[in-house]
Amino acid sequence: MPRLLGPGLALVVAFVVASASAPVARQQAPAGRALTLEDYYRIQTVGNPAISPGGKWVSFTVSTRIEEDNGTRTETWLVPADGSSKPRRALHYGRAISGARWTDKDRLEYTADVLHWTIDPTSFGAQPVRSAAARPRPPAGGRGARGDGASSTGVPSPDGQFVATTVDKTLPRREPASATDFERRHEERFKGVTFDSSTGYGEAFKWATWGEWGWKDGEDVVSGIDYVLARFPIDPKRVGHTGHSYGGFMTNWLITQYPDRFAAAITGAGITNWTSDYGTADIYRTKETEFYGPPWDPAARERMIKQSPLTYAGRVKTPTLFVHGEVDQRVPYDEAEQMYFALKRRGVPAKMIQYAGQPHGIGGHWNNVHRMMNELRWWNT
Repeated sequence: MPRLLGPGLALVVAFVVASASAPVARQQAPAGRALTLEDYYRIQTVGNPAISPGGKWVSFTVSTRIEEDNGTRTETWLVPADGSSKPRRALHYGRAISGARWTDKDRLEYTADVLHWTIDPTSFGAQPVRSAAARPRPPAGGRGARGDGASSTGVPSPDGQFVATTVDKTLPRREPASATDFERRHEERFKGVTFDSSTGYGEAFKWATWGEWGWKDGEDVVSGIDYVLARFPIDPKRVGHTGHSYGGFMTNWLITQYPDRFAAAITGAGITNWTSDYGTADIYRTKETEFYGPPWDPAARERMIKQSPLTYAGRVKTPTLFVHGEVDQRVPYDEAEQMYFALKRRGVPAKMIQYAGQPHGIGGHWNNVHRMMNELRWWNT
């Protein structure tokens, strides 16, 4: 019975004056070809030129569309204003940077790993230097640690006359204005079901999941399911859960906390073990802020273990399919492997699909066709 229903770069400033003093014989245009999707992904967009205060350097950005995750990679480049050498990428320990700006001392300032850094364009390959500029960090101490009125340190204007800052303000909850009949019906169906850590409902609500991934937000997901089950003719024994990235973590979490709620589950690129993820993922800072410290801090380590789905793998009864990219750096492949092994070890039906050469966002048309076919098969098996 089915489980449920089925870098060529150029920085050019030119003035062109053209005149025609005599007729020119027309030449037949050379034969061309139609544009392809690959042509689109080869296009690079150059923009945001900025001259250093001393007038010796020009910074600019180069943006490239990425097919694998349908995103955009933006890099910062530097070139001498006199054109004496070729443009080169500005790097932070080998990684491309973006969002850079010039300081008064002709250094390029940018943000990486939640910290401000500067580099000297005249010393190519020199180590970045921590900037004295501070950047506001998330609360350290629990829900609602940031009170109303918390503000950023501000960004000065190039002439130093103004400073732009942001100030958090709790807004009154408003009844949504439905633009279409579909939106109105959607609001009527899910009215009252709000996801913790959403913005617009106050500081305490926004920070509700910090240090407690899975508890409040997991309850929100289940309350939404209960709301629908109470109002529509849906068989509660044929409900499944799926998600990717954060949704993958939530799927792993829910099958451990609600072992009798789901007939099947599919986890896409989901975290299983916060401690191992800290040491292998490309965003260790996220764990340090979300859990208030690294795993060698006793309190932070306790939070990571407490919020890791793997800790509760002994509860799982739900048949689960794991889908993951082989070279995922955001949520490394071993995160899926740990939970998959735990389920197989305990005799719970489980299957793993690894996509060779794929990152966090699994790309490629046929990869996605293959994924959808296998996920549909899992639901219907």
